[in-house]
Amino acid sequence: MKQWRFVSGWLSFFLLMVGGLFTSPVYSAESDKNFVTDLNSTYTVTNQGLVNVEHNFTITNQTPTTYVKQYAIRLQQTGLENIKALSQGNSLTPNITTAEDQTNIALAFPDAVVGEGKQRKFSISYTSPQIALITGQVLEVRIPQLADATHYRQRQITLITPLRFGLPYRVDPTPDTTQTDNQTITQTFSSLEQTGVMAIFGQEQIYNLTLRYFLDNPSGSPVTTQIALPPTTAYQELQYQSLEPRPTKVHQDADGNWLAEYLLRPHEQVLVNAVALVRLTLDANPTVPQVPPLTEHTQAREFWPVDHPEITALSSSVKTVAELYQLVIEKLDYTDQNLTQDIVRVGAVTALSQPTQAVCQEFADLFITLVRSKGIPARRVAGFAYTDDERFRPSSLAGDVLHAWAQFFNTATHTWQSVDPTWEDTTGGIDYFSQFDLNHIAFAFNGLSSSLPYPAGFYKQSDSPTQDVVVTLADSFPDVDPNFKLEIKPNSIFGFNLPGLYKLNITNQSGQAWYWPKIEIKATGSVRVNPEDFSWPQILPFETKELNIFATNPGWKLTPTDFNLSLQLGPDGTSVNLEPETQIVALPAIIKSWRQFVIILSLVSGFTIVILGVGSLLVLRQKKFRALRGQSQKSQEPDQFIQKPGPTLKQN
Repeated sequence: MKQWRFVSGWLSFFLLMVGGLFTSPVYSAESDKNFVTDLNSTYTVTNQGLVNVEHNFTITNQTPTTYVKQYAIRLQQTGLENIKALSQGNSLTPNITTAEDQTNIALAFPDAVVGEGKQRKFSISYTSPQIALITGQVLEVRIPQLADATHYRQRQITLITPLRFGLPYRVDPTPDTTQTDNQTITQTFSSLEQTGVMAIFGQEQIYNLTLRYFLDNPSGSPVTTQIALPPTTAYQELQYQSLEPRPTKVHQDADGNWLAEYLLRPHEQVLVNAVALVRLTLDANPTVPQVPPLTEHTQAREFWPVDHPEITALSSSVKTVAELYQLVIEKLDYTDQNLTQDIVRVGAVTALSQPTQAVCQEFADLFITLVRSKGIPARRVAGFAYTDDERFRPSSLAGDVLHAWAQFFNTATHTWQSVDPTWEDTTGGIDYFSQFDLNHIAFAFNGLSSSLPYPAGFYKQSDSPTQDVVVTLADSFPDVDPNFKLEIKPNSIFGFNLPGLYKLNITNQSGQAWYWPKIEIKATGSVRVNPEDFSWPQILPFETKELNIFATNPGWKLTPTDFNLSLQLGPDGTSVNLEPETQIVALPAIIKSWRQFVIILSLVSGFTIVILGVGSLLVLRQKKFRALRGQSQKSQEPDQFIQKPGPTLKQN
């Protein structure tokens, strides 16, 4: 049942029985030859986000003796209201049953329409709360594919939306026609084949984030720990209003995570509070540098055993990532157990052995493992997925109602493509592979590791009732002016400050990242200040970058001077001028670069050390020689004072 359901799609139409000389209890391939079915479906979205659906069927007999007695549809959704049916202009009483997030609507026709070429026309209508989603000012409509499009000779979808949402910013496939009036926009689609319709009205969504991180050092020694701050990516932009206390260091890892480090004293506890705005967009921001895939993104990890026989057996017969994605949805069922209890992550292989107990992390883990087994880079995204229906679009990752999905590196587009097999499963086939949405906020990427870093929501104080992740809709995303602090420190060798050679600490005090910075330094007079070669793709919020500079003057003496640093930010060339509070001293221009200066100093220092060493050896040798000579003289002194016998005197 699971496999059939997702191969055929969300909206499944089938004959229960045909009548006449050739009756059949089911809609078989043989009975399909007896009829031709045309279907026109109209989806009308209200201002409140409800969708009034009307399916109009025309079934044409292909034989003179076979006719339709009963018909039924299966919908992968519940909560339907105002279910009605008409046949040949007469009202019918539908038989409605629900089970496993499905609604079955069966019709029995009281009359017989017999004869080759004769037509049975009927309609089924209802109101659905699940096809459209209004989040802030954004309307998202996803109409899943129908069951077995080959059973329909003609099929058309008409989508009617309120004019207040405007024209769709993104729609797939391209509509055949688009018409507007004073209140609505009407789009028609006929070239659907095995696809549904996705339309998003609005190009961005803005949220408020309030995050708490509880840090604890139970040991008797100081430790350095780090937290993962939600980062800016090509499809989401972060703007931090506050981060208290400030970290000792901020940097980006190979997966694009923003890591903030904190030094905790022995037995110290620290509560970090972050408040931010996040803007999600459908179009990628080309300014944000792409994190490149690494060899590690294809390797086995704790929850991703890419070489396990069961994994390789599954992936060996599948050629594309899209097929692997569908395989995950076919193999796993989202659990209906109570998710308020602790959720234990089991990994890809165990998920296959207990397929009805899967939550979002099992869907993501299995997809990542299968994709990596094909040598394609893939990783996990842990974050928050904004939803107004936990049953329809659930969030079940441990922590403060978080969600997990996946990314693979698309070699055709050279981008990390996000997919959510969990939501495609729970929504009954809404496409979360080829088109993503404005509801998923990435908190952390797990690629080099299958678990680290932990996202916000995983730093909870035990037994604390406080919600550590709060996400609400926001109205605006204001522009932020660059705010940088410049500090200058002299370089030193052996504890001595060196003229001309300095370290600049450039700290981003604004709450957003700035990309592809360029630096220009101008000094007073004829002094030149040259920075060392550097390549900074970005300067993160509250991050400090270190830069060596070298100052020279055309004269032959040391010259004190003031200077100004201009920081060019981003493709629009936003400029920030920074002036240090202290002067620098420039060296004679005969020294061409700071590296040459360091080499000369090293050589001079080395030569001085050698001279001093040789001199010390000579001094020591001279002292030793004198000492030895003194010892020699002392050994001869007793002989010098021995009285030698004088001439013999004669006695008279």
